[in-house]
Amino acid sequence: MSERIKVENNTPITTQTIIHIENMSGNIDVPNTKKAQPPNDNGEAVIKEPSTSRAAFLSHAYDIAPVKLLHRENELQLLNEICHNESGYFLFKAPAYTGKSSLLSWYFLHPPAETWVVGFFIVGRIHSQSDSNAFMASLCEQLTHLVQDDYSEEQKRLFLGKTLIESLDEVAMLAKTKNKRLVLIVDALDEDMSTNHHLQSIVELLPRHEIPNLVIVLSCRPEPNVQDSPYLSTDHPINNCPVYNLKQLQLSKNFKKRASEELNALYTKSQQSVDIASLLAIANGTLTVCKRTL
Repeated sequence: MSERIKVENNTPITTQTIIHIENMSGNIDVPNTKKAQPPNDNGEAVIKEPSTSRAAFLSHAYDIAPVKLLHRENELQLLNEICHNESGYFLFKAPAYTGKSSLLSWYFLHPPAETWVVGFFIVGRIHSQSDSNAFMASLCEQLTHLVQDDYSEEQKRLFLGKTLIESLDEVAMLAKTKNKRLVLIVDALDEDMSTNHHLQSIVELLPRHEIPNLVIVLSCRPEPNVQDSPYLSTDHPINNCPVYNLKQLQLSKNFKKRASEELNALYTKSQQSVDIASLLAIANGTLTVCKRTL
């Protein structure tokens, strides 16, 4: 019997697991990449039958969000004010380790009562969370969940055939009848790997015109600047939307320092640790340990 290391796209590996792997003799399996989902005949992304549970899109946000959001009272107040707008785009911009994802995932999980919030948190290093296929699958699940209590089976069937823009428009109108505002959060646009996977970029799928009762909150690093994207027309509302430059907290600086120290310690442990850390960097996913009998 021998043990093998299997590369998967959904289960994280920790430093402790790497230490355990060092004591194993085995090989490494790399999964097949997923196939692109084609758009409709007009080139528009279409809402399809959801394949995951509601817990799936919440679990990733819980993985990102802090247990308690500290020292961001002003930013939360700003988000509340943004989401009281009738419609439009708003962009948070800041370097890595500033806390963009922490802020937006917290808001996603703790939305104001008068909002319906859907969102997607891009993670470039995780294949299943890094492109427009994953974006569409996640939004499909979330938007379908919002209409399920109000729609008949026939209405649900028709809803699943609509384009993303049509679906956002329809759910925004439904939200308005309930005195709610629909909010779409898309975090870390700079990590979008869609073009590397031969897909349309996520920013290309976003509405080119404002949808009534829909507020879209985006985030990205200063470079690459999403507002300079070659995939956006010059009159796209993202290019002229309000931008908030998020300030880095001392807490975030400390986190970056600890992460660097942990990685440096891993590199000095053994060559096998270096090999596994290097594999993590190129695997487009994470690692998990599994046993097989040959």
